[in-house]
Amino acid sequence: MSEILFESPMVVLGFGAVFTLIAGYTWVQTGSLWARNIALVFFLLTVLLVWLGNIIQTDKERVRSMLSEAASELQNNDFEKVKQRIHPKATDVVRAASDRLQEVRFSIARISRIHEIEVNDGSPKTAQVRANVFVDVESQGFQAKTPRWVLLDLEEHDGKWKVVHFEHRNPQHEFVGGEANELPLPALGR
Repeated sequence: MSEILFESPMVVLGFGAVFTLIAGYTWVQTGSLWARNIALVFFLLTVLLVWLGNIIQTDKERVRSMLSEAASELQNNDFEKVKQRIHPKATDVVRAASDRLQEVRFSIARISRIHEIEVNDGSPKTAQVRANVFVDVESQGFQAKTPRWVLLDLEEHDGKWKVVHFEHRNPQHEFVGGEANELPLPALGR
């Protein structure tokens, strides 16, 4: 419920406007003070909830914001900022990818679609993100335009979300049954 209230202010605005209009229409048609008061309450409640939805930033919104900023930093080849987003306890996979950043130049780095952000409250908070990304990179004279499916494991550290682990697969991974699409194709003609 809090996700709808705080992450979707337009939904709250839509429902609030509908209820306010119904109560307002009832007041205009009947002259009932109850209908007027209910319309006023719906209006004020809608304004309050939309304002709160814009002011309060949920963990999912913070993760989304971090991902957007990281993609922008990659596209600008600002690798020092990107490296600050790595958790001190990051896996070897993350450390190796971080070490290779100096060898590449990004011209495009964007998140095509975030499939899910799952936040687990605990001490520390963790999150897992499944998304599709697209990068246009140049490395050692070769240029590649590469769409990928990415799984990120994040952990909150010093009030910021940091990358602990990541995996990447074919871009269709989310859509065609996960690991099933990673199996090698059988050899033809046998």
